[in-house]
Amino acid sequence: MSTRQLLAFDAVAQNGSFSAAARRLGVTHPAVTLQVRALEKAYKVRLFKRRGDGIALTDTGRRIFALTRQMFEIEARVRAELSSIETLAQGELTLASDSPQSAVDVLAVFQRRHPAVRLSVSFANSTRVWQELAEQRVDAVIAANPPPDDRIAHVAYRRESLVALVPNGHRLADRRTVSIRDLRGEAVIAREPESGTQILLERVLVSAGVVVSMVMRLDSREAVHEAVAQGLGVGFGTDREAGWDERFQVLRVKEGGRVSIDTVACLKTQRGRAGIDALMAVAREIAARRV
Repeated sequence: MSTRQLLAFDAVAQNGSFSAAARRLGVTHPAVTLQVRALEKAYKVRLFKRRGDGIALTDTGRRIFALTRQMFEIEARVRAELSSIETLAQGELTLASDSPQSAVDVLAVFQRRHPAVRLSVSFANSTRVWQELAEQRVDAVIAANPPPDDRIAHVAYRRESLVALVPNGHRLADRRTVSIRDLRGEAVIAREPESGTQILLERVLVSAGVVVSMVMRLDSREAVHEAVAQGLGVGFGTDREAGWDERFQVLRVKEGGRVSIDTVACLKTQRGRAGIDALMAVAREIAARRV
């Protein structure tokens, strides 16, 4: 039994004749006849009764026709479902991001444009986010500084700078900009080693030959903000995620200008999926507006 045989049988049963079925399928009359006869011969059954005024289904034919109708109706529903996903009339994307603030720009535009697509977004540090993409646990990521990995395709949509967070009353609190050298010997509230911010900070410190005292490590930017506000030390972040708090000041670090690159990324094997392509297109549009 082949799908072609079932399709020929179903078309004959629907249209009431072999010639009408042939026209519907776009094949010759003998081709339809051959497929139906092959099906009858394979299972030693009669599916149609030949009458003077045409054909009629046998009892077996009626039962098989009820099943082929279900079969091809389900196929049509599957095709329609896939088409609606392809046109973004529905669907779901699972995403990961290393920063809610950085992700919002992309997610807001995407959701306004494709409201029927459901987004599921998790947040983690930069290293973990890129690992989830590499392990195919998410469809795409909105994250900074993609690792050197030939499997990843990305669109850069914004550059960010490193900033220092100092509590009110700190000796540098009245400045707008500082050199990383101005922070030599300061007590620093560090992020976990896998944090993208921490990786950037250590790169800037090494480049400038500056040593600071990292008095504690905290695993979220919110915790760093609170520790700085409480006067426990100096924190760091990027200008986009630093936010505003009346209890501390945000100072641009001279050596940390535009050192972080925000991207939308996916595995190259996932390009061509409508939802992912649409997400990447949003990133390109945001990047174009910033030029």
